[in-house]
Amino acid sequence: MKYLEYVVNGMRKRVRWSRTLWLVIISVTAILGVTLWITLYFYPQYNELWVLFLYTIPAEFLIAIVPQEPMVIYFGKLYHPFTVTWVTLIGTVLTEYLNYMLVTIFFKIPRLDDLKKRKTFQKAIHYFLLVPFVSLVIAAITPVPFYPFRIIAAVSRYSVKKYLLAIILGRTPRFYTLAYFGHIVVLPNKIIALLFVFLFTLIVISWFRQETKNKKL
Repeated sequence: MKYLEYVVNGMRKRVRWSRTLWLVIISVTAILGVTLWITLYFYPQYNELWVLFLYTIPAEFLIAIVPQEPMVIYFGKLYHPFTVTWVTLIGTVLTEYLNYMLVTIFFKIPRLDDLKKRKTFQKAIHYFLLVPFVSLVIAAITPVPFYPFRIIAAVSRYSVKKYLLAIILGRTPRFYTLAYFGHIVVLPNKIIALLFVFLFTLIVISWFRQETKNKKL
């Protein structure tokens, strides 16, 4: 009986923790979203923030289409770093939730069963699950390619709530650092444009390398 009570209490604590975590994530996103709407409604001069918000979607969507850093640095010149951070964070959380759902659906396709059974893929999942939350936070805060972690987190069925929390904890200081850098250094637009071209070139090169690897497999 004591063992049964222990198990039941443990399950109840997990449910409460899960609900609390989900409530925190939704609340934070909702508060930031409402704040953005109010700011744009009463202060039309902030309408350019819509560009930053919409740009975040392709920058954070599955495999990045465009580099995010130059845009955050650029808007850091125009607005307070905190403002740039929370606008970018809203777009990131919403996009990452969509990423998680899309990867989950995509990997249910029977044709991908062989891919999921490959040793390299299974090893990646194994090592990720050793310290999943810490791995996500570190990957989110550093400039390493994040798309492998998006895929592995969803395929391994890691909690979407913990996934989004890790994104928030990792991306927030990253966005603020970039925005603050743009705010205090005030790089010329030409330099930011060159940075964009350089990073976009790296993205294209990584695409070609990935395509080459896929053809060899």
